[in-house]
Amino acid sequence: MTSNYPDPKLWKEQGELSKKDVFRFARLWLCEGIPYAFQENAAAYELARENFGKVLDEHPRNVSLTGSGRLGYSLAGHKFGTAYDANTSDVDLFLVSETWFERMRKDAELFISRFSAGLAVPRNHSEEKYWPENCERLKQSIEKGFINQHYIPNVPKYQAAQSCYRACRAFQVTLGENIKATAPKRVSVRVYKDWSSTESQIGGSLIFALKQTGHELG
Repeated sequence: MTSNYPDPKLWKEQGELSKKDVFRFARLWLCEGIPYAFQENAAAYELARENFGKVLDEHPRNVSLTGSGRLGYSLAGHKFGTAYDANTSDVDLFLVSETWFERMRKDAELFISRFSAGLAVPRNHSEEKYWPENCERLKQSIEKGFINQHYIPNVPKYQAAQSCYRACRAFQVTLGENIKATAPKRVSVRVYKDWSSTESQIGGSLIFALKQTGHELG
C-alpha cells in the first residue's frame, strides 16, 4: 500500500498478510500523519489537538486520531469499509501519556468501587443501562493499558476524566471555529499508558477485524 489513505478494497488485493505486516501498517498509517478527515484542514486539526493538549498540559504530538476519520473508512469488523461522514461520524482521539493513564486509572477504579457499593447512582435510564457494562470494560481495558474517557461519568468526583471531557470539548470547539465543514458532533479520547500499549491494541483490533471479514493472515 502506497497511498496515505488506501482504498479498503486493497486489503483483499494484498493476498496473505503476516501479523507483523498488520502491526507495521497500524504503526505507520493508523498512529501517525494527517488523518483523512482533516486532509483539507490540516492546520485546523493541528490547532485543535494543540488546544486539546493545552487543557491537559500535554504536547500535541501525543494526541492523534483513530476510527474512520483516520483512513476515511471504518476498520471495525461489522462495518469494515464504511466511509467516514463528516456530518455523522464521531471523532475518536487517543492520547499517549503515562501520567494521564495513571490519573484516569484512579478515577476508573474509584467509579467502579463507588458503583459496586451503591454510592454512584445512575441519574437516568441510559446510565442505568450502560454503567454496569462500562465498569466491566474499564476493568478489562486497564489491564491492556488504556482507558476510554466516556466510560467514566463527567462529574467533579472524577477530576481526571472531567479534564479529558474538557479537552475533547476544546478540540471540538476549535474545529467549529476554524473549518467551514460541520464540526464533529461527538469527540472522545482513549488514554494509553505508552506506545507499546497503543500499537498492541490498535494492531490487535485490526487483526481481529481482518479475520472477521475473511482476510487471510499468515
